[in-house]
Amino acid sequence: MMENTSSRSSYCPKCGVHLTGERNRCPLCGKILSDCPEEKSVAYPEIPQQFSYNLIFKISTFAAIVSILVINIINSAFIPHLALYIPLTLITICAWLIVNIGYHKRKNIPKNILYLVIISMAVCIWIDYLLGWYHWSVNYVLPIMSSSLTTFYFVLSLVDRRNSSTYGIYFLLSMIGAMLTFALYICDVIYARAFAVISVAVSVGLLCFQLLFRWRSFSSELSSRFHV
Repeated sequence: MMENTSSRSSYCPKCGVHLTGERNRCPLCGKILSDCPEEKSVAYPEIPQQFSYNLIFKISTFAAIVSILVINIINSAFIPHLALYIPLTLITICAWLIVNIGYHKRKNIPKNILYLVIISMAVCIWIDYLLGWYHWSVNYVLPIMSSSLTTFYFVLSLVDRRNSSTYGIYFLLSMIGAMLTFALYICDVIYARAFAVISVAVSVGLLCFQLLFRWRSFSSELSSRFHV
């Protein structure tokens, strides 16, 4: 039985082409042909990753170090009477943390937002403490950020109804900011009471709405998370 030579195929690694028939050399470049490699059947094409976390970490770290050095040099050379290097250095560190944590959590936007708010709040309290503790971080930043975070998760659960139950745990975690605001309000640490009252009222109102009208999705999320 004669062999069907038309079904044979060969491959040119230089040109990257597949050739059929009896050929010893590539007609394009003249290179000796090799056997055709077996093609892998994959559901999705393999796309090479252009950027790795190692490169992002090195670039962000280098930029943060250079920025901190420039800030300190300019502050000491031109305005030594103002200690602006402290808040600017802290802001640079905060930006570095946001970039690196944001890259790790880019596939989970709700969790990414929660981490970024916590880091930003901690940095604001730290800056307030280093500058003399004027209470602006707990009087204004904490109430605004906590109520904004609960509102964000509430709106997100309304818009994305398909995954609305998955936002329940993040909504409850965002209520910690309202609880902390209320505790500081009771202990007279917060003197801008209007911001605290509005923030706690907004968070509690949204919580009551979730418990009254969306209890089924809330309970299913809690049972799946805590196995109750």
